[in-house]
Amino acid sequence: MAKVGPIAPLAKAQKPFGNRLKKNLKISIDLVLIALLVGQMPYVLVGEKIHEWLGALFFILVCVHVQLNRGAQKAIYRRFWSTPLRFLNCLIITLAGVFFFALIFSAPFISKYFFVFLPISGGAALARWVHLLSAYWGFIFFCLHLGLNLERGFGLARLASASPGASKTLTVSALIVTLLFVPVGLKAFITNDIPAYLFLRQQFPFFDFELPLWKVLAQSLAMVVTFAAPTFWLRRLLRPKKS
Repeated sequence: MAKVGPIAPLAKAQKPFGNRLKKNLKISIDLVLIALLVGQMPYVLVGEKIHEWLGALFFILVCVHVQLNRGAQKAIYRRFWSTPLRFLNCLIITLAGVFFFALIFSAPFISKYFFVFLPISGGAALARWVHLLSAYWGFIFFCLHLGLNLERGFGLARLASASPGASKTLTVSALIVTLLFVPVGLKAFITNDIPAYLFLRQQFPFFDFELPLWKVLAQSLAMVVTFAAPTFWLRRLLRPKKS
C-alpha cells in the first residue's frame, strides 16, 4: 500500500502560501486602483485616448477586486444593521457600486476610441452628464471606501496589533499624512470647483493647462487622502475596544 502520510503536511504548507499569494494580489490590485483613480481625474491633461484605456483597466480591476473580496462583502451585508460601522460600510459600497455602473454604462455613448466598434448613436448629451456626475461622486465614495477598509485591506491592523509601539507608529504616521495632505486636498477641491460637478452646475471640467501634470496628479492624490481620512479615523473611533 502506498504511503500517504506526507501529503497532509504538504497540503498544510501550501495553504498558507496560497493565502499569502492571494493577499499580495489583493494589495497589488488595490494599489493600482488607487493610482488609476488619481490618474483618471485630470483626463484632459492625460488625453482622452489614455483616459479611456485607463478607464477600461479600472473597470477590469474593480471586477477582480470584487471577486477576490466577495466573502468579506457578503459578510458586510449580512446583518448590516447590527453596528454603525457595518451599516456605513454597506451604504458606501452600495453607492460606490451604483456610480461605478453608471460610469460604465454611460461610457460607450461618449467614447471616441475604446467603444467605437459598438453600433451606438445618440444619447451622448445625457450620457455626458451621467458620466461626469458619476465620476465625481464615484471618486468620493471610492475614497470613503478606501479609508474605511485601509487598515484591514493592507494588513495595517495586524501590524498595529503586533505591539503597542507598532500601533503608535501607525497612528502617528496616519496623523502626519492627514495633516499634510488634507489641507492641500481641500484647497484643490475648492479651487477646481468640484462641487459644481457634483451638483451638475458645470458640464465640462476646467483644468489649468499651465499647471504641470505631476502637480495636478498630486492634487488628485491629496483629494483621495482628504475623502479617505474621515472614514479611516471614524473606523478607528468606532471599532470595538480591546478588553
